[in-house]
Amino acid sequence: MAHDDRNADGGYWAKAEGSELCETLKTREQRWYTFAERRGYIDMWLSMLAEYYGIQPSALLGFDAASIALEGDQGELVRFRVNEVRSYIRLAVTNATKQRPAFEASTTSSESISERQVDLCESVMEAIYRKWYGETKERRLVERGELFATMWTWLQWDEEGGEVIERPVILPDGTVTPETDSEPTPSIVAKVLPPWQVITDPTTEFEDELLWVIVRERRSRWEMLEQYGYEIDEESGERFETPELYQQIMSANAHQSTGYEALFGFDDGEVSDDDIIVSHFYHKACPAMPKGRYVCCIDEAVCVDEGHDGGLPALRYQPAEFVGSALGYSDSWDLVVLNQMATQLTSDIATNLSTFGRQSIVADKGTEFSEEQLANGMYLIRKPTGADPPAALQLAEVAAGGQWFLSWIDKKMQNVSGQNSVTRGDPSSNIKSGTMAALFASIAEDYQQGRQAALDEHREKVANMMLDLIRGKAPEFLVLEMAGQHQRTAIKEFRADLLRPMRRVRMKPVPASIRSRAGQIEVANFLKDVPGAIQTPEQAIEIITTGQVTPLYRASRAALERIRWENEKLAAGEVTVQEVPGPDIPEQIDPMTGQTIAPAQPGPPMEITPECPVLPTDNPFLHVPEHVAELSTPEALNDPKVRLAVLAHIRWHMTTYQDIPPTLAALLKFPPPAAVAPMTTPTSEENIPASAMKSGKLTEKAADTGIGLPEPAKPPEPTLNN
Repeated sequence: MAHDDRNADGGYWAKAEGSELCETLKTREQRWYTFAERRGYIDMWLSMLAEYYGIQPSALLGFDAASIALEGDQGELVRFRVNEVRSYIRLAVTNATKQRPAFEASTTSSESISERQVDLCESVMEAIYRKWYGETKERRLVERGELFATMWTWLQWDEEGGEVIERPVILPDGTVTPETDSEPTPSIVAKVLPPWQVITDPTTEFEDELLWVIVRERRSRWEMLEQYGYEIDEESGERFETPELYQQIMSANAHQSTGYEALFGFDDGEVSDDDIIVSHFYHKACPAMPKGRYVCCIDEAVCVDEGHDGGLPALRYQPAEFVGSALGYSDSWDLVVLNQMATQLTSDIATNLSTFGRQSIVADKGTEFSEEQLANGMYLIRKPTGADPPAALQLAEVAAGGQWFLSWIDKKMQNVSGQNSVTRGDPSSNIKSGTMAALFASIAEDYQQGRQAALDEHREKVANMMLDLIRGKAPEFLVLEMAGQHQRTAIKEFRADLLRPMRRVRMKPVPASIRSRAGQIEVANFLKDVPGAIQTPEQAIEIITTGQVTPLYRASRAALERIRWENEKLAAGEVTVQEVPGPDIPEQIDPMTGQTIAPAQPGPPMEITPECPVLPTDNPFLHVPEHVAELSTPEALNDPKVRLAVLAHIRWHMTTYQDIPPTLAALLKFPPPAAVAPMTTPTSEENIPASAMKSGKLTEKAADTGIGLPEPAKPPEPTLNN
């Protein structure tokens, strides 16, 4: 059925004003609910709720899985409810959320920041995510995503929603007084919402193609009345009612809202009359709506109508997509029919056992016993000669097919969920080693990669939306709780402009092989045999408990980042070459006589690159090959300035390494520099010891070098020191 999407003026419906827009939004909501009901989504959501919580699917009341029910005309049927769906979903949620997210910062191409700043930005971003989203909301998102196939995260900026901090009072002249003043800090409000509270075009399958979204929020009538129902006169300061808004808020009724009966009707009697539905309409900037739009409306009254820059603040999470629908699919839905059949078979078996579980005796007529005798424990029964003895009638015996079917259902549920006996904590007897257990756990983790990828993508979207909110609306400082020395958390203030060079953040993926505890132990066992990989017990514990191997290569990564930064400056021609005095040549002493051969003198000049300093702690075995690689590019070879700067920088590394103190080289595990022959001066009489001059016995080699040496196989000439 075609719909007319034009407003009263024949234009785009999203440009309608006032009550006309409110009515249009209600129409959009009604279309969404009609689509969800026609496609069977609402029935599926109610069915998943019933199976997950073990309650009656018809009314979503009671807890059938916690008690035994009797059904039938005379209560002859036993209803034995099985709830395996919950255990499978909760294990899937635990596997998906057990690794804390780690983010990697990407900076703008025009700004280059240090490795320390990058690490700090990443730590701040992780603290922001943990504070305003965190593990609790993540678990809620994934858990309900398995039930409803689609979940949303709605992000808002609240100017006064953060911690209240004490700041010193500053006088107009800039004097800081000892007095303090309480000041609320801003925060990001993140709400995890089910699919029926976020309305979109239900046929738009891909999130990046969505132009608009309606967020339905249940709020207190009195809270909204205080926020929008009154105005304050600027001159007198008196407060008076806003006629239209006040009446609309007072008359609004959540029970009459679109879709309420279908989705909230099961707890209709528990909903307070104070509750009303507030609709938030967002339209992102596009050619049809160049400045974007945000409208907040209650019933038929518009509370806020303003432009909206940026993307849609509602972010979608789907463990799996459904072709042609924006409402997605959940793999856990495939467990429902298996669980229902397990409940049916178990109930049939329980009914049979409860009805025929007490043995019935079959005996020929004339056998001498009575029920009273059996009840009294009689053990002697007289029977006619030649008659068969009494026998028990096995009416309660379970058919072999039923037992096989229950076993098949259990295996099928493991196959559908991608879990196995190891991940469910009951490994089979043939799994006898940690390596084999790690293999089975890794197989299960690989199966969960679709769900994990969906969560990681959502984490990244949420983190980048938070980053955009902070860069656009944050004040000068942010108050965050971060881990400090010895991993102790503390409340700290950070400058908001610290995050401005960050263009976006992305998730640091954790391989599936180390998501499980068995896999983490295997990785630790492997790395302990790699020379230099694990140097402290703390590093091994970090791998086993978190699966993070970043601390193992942090130092080498920082060094490579430094080299990359130097190469970028060298290749860009931003490095100059300066000639400075070289290190002094030390005084040369004759080891035989102890007399001065050559006095200390200034060394030859050397070239340095001030924009890329060389420190004694720089590892030349990392730096020099990377700098040489920079010279291999045609651009560097054809640019004399770049070529000379790189060569001068390499020579500076050589000189610094040659002069490194032995103790520092040992601490940094550098190989000792090769011995270099001392610099000599031309031979002259003043450089030759007087005893050697008198004896006239200088070898040709000694005369050439200026060092007095005796001729071979002869004892040294006596000196004053001897």
